[in-house]
Amino acid sequence: MVRRVVSTAVVVLLSAYLAATGPHGQSAGGAAPAQPANPPAAGPPIGSIGMQFQTGNEPPERVTKIVVMNVIEGGPAAQSGLLAGDTITSADGHAAANIAEFVSAIKAHGIGSTVTIGYERNGQPFETSVKVVDRNQLWTAWLMNGSQAEQSASERPQSDAQLTLRRALSAVIAGLQSNPEAIVIDPIHCNFSFDTLDFGAKFSRHGDFQQYKLDLKALPQVFPKRGFGGMYRVKDEAGNDLPKPLDHLWWHPRDPHAQANAESLARGLNHLRYLANDRNIMALRNFEQAAGIWLTLSPKPPVPAAVRDERLLAETAFKEGKVEEALYHYERGVELDPVWPEGRFNAALIAAELTFYAEAVEYMRAYLELAPDAPDAQSARDQMVIWKDKLRQLTSK
Repeated sequence: MVRRVVSTAVVVLLSAYLAATGPHGQSAGGAAPAQPANPPAAGPPIGSIGMQFQTGNEPPERVTKIVVMNVIEGGPAAQSGLLAGDTITSADGHAAANIAEFVSAIKAHGIGSTVTIGYERNGQPFETSVKVVDRNQLWTAWLMNGSQAEQSASERPQSDAQLTLRRALSAVIAGLQSNPEAIVIDPIHCNFSFDTLDFGAKFSRHGDFQQYKLDLKALPQVFPKRGFGGMYRVKDEAGNDLPKPLDHLWWHPRDPHAQANAESLARGLNHLRYLANDRNIMALRNFEQAAGIWLTLSPKPPVPAAVRDERLLAETAFKEGKVEEALYHYERGVELDPVWPEGRFNAALIAAELTFYAEAVEYMRAYLELAPDAPDAQSARDQMVIWKDKLRQLTSK
């Protein structure tokens, strides 16, 4: 196979943006961007209790019903029993007129002090005392927890450290398509939502084409098994059938790739299953929330050591002409640190060069959420238009 050569622009276009964002990254070309002579100070600590609120895209001062949208897992609000869906009514006995007023009341408390929160749940009034902590430290810990959890969880036997989400999905789709019984819908229409995998398929002996929804949280660990007549199947550890339509799948022993196809499908399913069941990778599961938090943090959290390693491996692979390997390492870095702008940007450009246009669009969309005002933001949006059109052309053939 002839490898396509990716323009060196792939690894240098972020330099201007990264120079402004400071320690969160270096250019993928290997040279660190110039840093400001006097970096801005982080400023005094800001109090927080670890909650976000439903605003309906209205300014906080105009939202008078203060409904909790998210409570950071392990944060002060969560430890005090507050839940998403609660309606905040007061702080230290003073009614809160709107979200902005309530947030100001929290910020007015010193770090380490407590605030009494009045709230309603299912129409019933309650009160609880909540400790006020440093907002930057709290949300940085939330962001970093995902990468730490992913790193440790990737070593579990039911996952696969060599897989990324894209590779796992590709393995599952390829495994399904390799089965003699199955006709699978175009991979672009497969939908992974961390909890479920939706796809369409027709099995020659089992009726018409239909949509299937795999509950990944309930899926047992998957193993390739060789059974009657030497047929390869995918089963649970005890050899029991998996949920439909996985129970329909088989590979004939005369096929030289039968075992490899069954093993590849099992690896992909196990990785998706891990992503569905590990509740700690919240920044990866809730990227929009994580991006919104990251934009407000000053200073930005440092890139984890494991992500720096992936960046180095990506740069090395790229210089050696191993483009797909470079994409893999950027993807690994992004899964370890979902708010890594450089990784998102470079993954987008390399994915597009490899004609993975759907993935390129998603990576660039994520980059724009992290860098909406970057100097190259409009060029990035224009590129997404081009990639969407190329994707349309591919799917219409």
